[in-house]
Amino acid sequence: MPVSDLWHRRYNWLNRQSPLRLLLLVAGVGCLSCAGCVGISILPSLYQYAFQLTPEDREYRRTRRAISPDGLPSVGRRLKTEMESIPDPDTALQLHPDWDTLRFPNGEWVFGHGISSHDHLRLGSGTQVVKDSRGHVRIFFGHVCGPNGGIGAFHGASSAKSLDDFYRQLSEPFGFHEWVPD
Repeated sequence: MPVSDLWHRRYNWLNRQSPLRLLLLVAGVGCLSCAGCVGISILPSLYQYAFQLTPEDREYRRTRRAISPDGLPSVGRRLKTEMESIPDPDTALQLHPDWDTLRFPNGEWVFGHGISSHDHLRLGSGTQVVKDSRGHVRIFFGHVCGPNGGIGAFHGASSAKSLDDFYRQLSEPFGFHEWVPD
């Protein structure tokens, strides 16, 4: 059968269909393509859940998601362990140029690392870990806008005059929730 005959048969089939049936056909094809896009967009999350999250992370997401939808305990623990051995902001920046530091007029300081909440493909997005001049390493979960968003001037932390102001600003206007490991 020549190609032109096949084309005429299909074209005639389309002409014989009611407008409602054609509309439903087009809508169905459109829905299938959208379903494919949605399926592809959730694959990274499924991969993270199945292969990268620890049981503690899964439990945290299951029980604490409504309070703080961002952040992961395993990432917070890993960053905390890494920061505990670093003595000051200068050393931190030498070892990790992508981290951020903040020095206050009274001599206190804080350094840390935040994983942007907008980077959905990166494990631990929404995790902010900081170490301060008092020697405390603290883990926060919340909306980290850009890399190190809670530390640098982007979140307005530069207006803090002391470490106490910094922590107050981090938790009150910006909505970070401190997570304390067991």
